[in-house]
Amino acid sequence: FLGDSDRLLLRCDPGSRDYGSVIVEVPFDRREIWPVAGHSLEDFLTRYLDALGEKFWTRGRRRPLRSE
Repeated sequence: FLGDSDRLLLRCDPGSRDYGSVIVEVPFDRREIWPVAGHSLEDFLTRYLDALGEKFWTRGRRRPLRSE
């Protein structure tokens, strides 16, 4: 993402219950509240393209997928 410090983190631990999820690393937030932006890379890319490149995970600054 141009101009900010957010980074994407792909969960690669097959033993983890959120394996394959795309998490947005927000440097000044605790890891526990980093938003999940997709259940998979495909899910993230689809949602990102649907949002026309906007940071859809920041809307309302809630954690959109963690509860699922």
